[in-house]
Parts: sequence; structure tokens; C-alpha cells
Amino acid sequence: MSYDEQFPTLLKNKEHIRLLIYLIITSILIFPLMDMFVRSWNIKYSLIRWIAACMWNIDPDAISIFVTLVAGFYVSSVVLMFLDIKKRLQAMLLGIGILIIIGFILEGIIISNISWSEFILSLVIGCLSGFYLGEGFEKKREFRKASRNVSIISTYYIILMFLNIYMSPFRTGNLLEDTAVMISFIFLFGEVVSYEIKGPKIFILGPKNSGKTLFLAGCYIKALEASSGPIKPSQYLLELIEELHREGTFWPSYTSDIRNYEFVYEAGKLFPKETTIKTIDYPGPYLEKIVEYIDKKDIRKHENEDNGEDEKYLYIARDVQQSDKLIFIIDGKRYPNFGDMGIIHYIKIVDKLREIGRKFDSYVVVTKSDVFKDECDTEDYDVFKKYIEEKLSHNIHIRQLINETTNASFYPVYYYTNKTSDGYIPMKDRYGNVFTYGFDKFMEDLIK
Repeated sequence: MSYDEQFPTLLKNKEHIRLLIYLIITSILIFPLMDMFVRSWNIKYSLIRWIAACMWNIDPDAISIFVTLVAGFYVSSVVLMFLDIKKRLQAMLLGIGILIIIGFILEGIIISNISWSEFILSLVIGCLSGFYLGEGFEKKREFRKASRNVSIISTYYIILMFLNIYMSPFRTGNLLEDTAVMISFIFLFGEVVSYEIKGPKIFILGPKNSGKTLFLAGCYIKALEASSGPIKPSQYLLELIEELHREGTFWPSYTSDIRNYEFVYEAGKLFPKETTIKTIDYPGPYLEKIVEYIDKKDIRKHENEDNGEDEKYLYIARDVQQSDKLIFIIDGKRYPNFGDMGIIHYIKIVDKLREIGRKFDSYVVVTKSDVFKDECDTEDYDVFKKYIEEKLSHNIHIRQLINETTNASFYPVYYYTNKTSDGYIPMKDRYGNVFTYGFDKFMEDLIK
């Protein structure tokens, strides 16, 4: 059984494990916290009762106005959190908590005999205040101030309930126990509210001239078509896309220096995650060097300095080591001489990462796979994919790679081309866009 089959995807990410633990502990702490709230409100002579009495003497409706103002502010802040793609999960959980609190209010447990005379006006003012202070009127996709406001209000309210109990001569409960619950909940609640779901880091490995940069370009093109959020490509990727779509261009020229090709995009709809796909184009051989530099103690030093070849290999090894998913490029045109590609270095990289306890998903992408179209002439991707898997798996080098990557799936991809007297050039539609095959299927599986 493969690693993917043994463990849920959620549990393969340490940050997700931490969030899950925080959520579980916070959920458990809600029960003693609500008990503390109930005890606080049932104390006849207390700080809150005194404040409420002062407010009532000023205006009998002052209490209900204040409650609805705060409630409106809180609810609007939670709404902004839901609109924030990185805080949607927390907003849904807070929404459930709001419903529970409303239930307590309606039952008269938290506030009894509440006056609703100016409820609508107070609620609107509270909501508008929450939107304004949470920067909801600005054109943004993230509202970090809204989550900060939710955390601040919750913290102040919990501390007020605690002080209300233990500043009263009629206090009930255990001081140490309530203190532990209050501090633990405030800390964990702040961590959960401020937590941002981070997407995977994906790195593409491939030897020179294997098509790894054009593969990344194809993924970027499909991401542009499918993603509803912003996509941030690197400068070199932008230049590559421009060259690929330039009229009369055959294929982008090979680089003679180190270039970083990457793009960041939001994957997923309900809970989008910021996903990074990256590769590094290196003018010379580098795959065999990566293993030597993985898990180096000084891997994070001198990141902004150029200290020769060692530092360059450290950068690449760092990216590989920190990746959650690795894509291994197989050049279809080299069939059956895959040994010349250096697949053995793929295997060494996988072994080294496992040796240091790094967990990651593996994908095998067969670029330039249109060389096999004469043997399997079909537009059905699943049929063509199965054919490629069966054909290539007979090769000893590919069998070794499959064994090491725990039966990673194959993804054949290619660009449609037109044959000219000077060679093959990318086929383009009437809008000047290149035609690709298989990239959409790969991207769909990549973000599952």
C-alpha cells in the first residue's frame, strides 16, 4: 500500500496537523468557557451588573444598543473573513459559534429581558463599523484586519467575563482552572483565527532539453484558463510565454544562465490554497549534484549572495527539499534510451529525501509524448495515458523510478505542432494561442 493510500492528504502537512490539533483543543475548551460565561452572568453583584446598571440609568435601551452594535461589528467582521480566501474555514466555524451564542441569548441565559427597540439601527451601525475597520470597503481579496478585530473582541470579552467572576465577592469556580482555560483559549483562538491555509510547493525536476520549462509554461497557460484568482508568474516565465507565442517563432531558445521559472496561483474553490509551481533552468548538469546538497546545515545561509557553484546548488537543493510535490520529467523523444536522461539521479533524490524524513507526492510527466501518437492515435486522454504507462513501464529505468515513487501516475503532455520546411513549430489558433494536450488533466489531478 502506498503512502497516499495509508494517510489522508490533510495529515501529510505538518501545518495542517497543527491547525487540526488547535481546532480540537479549542472545541474542547468551549464547554468550560461557556460554563464560565453562564456563571459570570448569574452573579448578582458583579462588575458587569454594575456597568449594566450605569448604562440603564443613562438610557434603558443603552444595553440593547451596545449589544447589537458589538454583535453587528462581530458578524460583519466574520463575513469579511469568509470573503477572505485564506480565512474561509475559520469564518465558517465562527459562524457556528455565533449561532450557538444567539441560542443562549434567545434562551435568556446570557442576557435576559433584552430590549430590541433600536435593534435594526444599532445592528446596521455595528455592521458598517465592522466593514470599515476591517477594510471591507476596499477592493481586496484578503481582510487580515477583520480577523484581527474578531480576535481582539473575543479576547476582551473573555477577560471581562473572567474579571467579572473573580472581582465579585460571590465568585464561584476554581481560579486556577478558569485561568488555564482563559489563557489557553485566547492563545489557541488567536492562532486559529490568524492561521492561513497554505498550498503546496511543487518543484519540477528534469535534465537539460527535456522540456521542463515548456511543461511549466503549459501548466501556467492552463492555470490562466481555470483559476478565478490572481496568478503571479516570475519574470522569466513571462518572457518565455511571450517568446512561445511570438509570430514565426519555432521554440524558445535554450538558456545559457540560471533562470527561475515559477508561478503562484490559487487552487480550489471553497477553500483556495496558494500553490507554487517552480523549476530552475540550469545550463549544465545539476541533477547529480542535488543529492550532495540536500539537508546541508547551511542550506539557508547566504541566500542573497552569489558565492559560486556551491551556493547555486544549495538554492536548488533547498527548493527540492522544501517541496510538497515533485514532478519528474521524462523526455518522450529519448525513448527507449532513458538511461541517458540520468533517471538514476531522480531515484537518488527520492531516497535522500526519504532518508531525512521528508514526505512528498510524486508525479511522472512524459513530455513530447506526441511521438507515440502514431502508435496510439486517440484523443481520449485516459486511453492514451494508459498506453504510455504500459509502454514505458517495460523500460528498466522507468520501472526503477515507478518503484521508488510508489507507483506514481504518468501524465503524457505535448504541444500540437505544424510541420514546415524548417521543422516543427507550435500550432496556434486564430487568437495566436498555442494548442496543448494533457496539461488540463494534469492540473486537475495536481490540486486534488
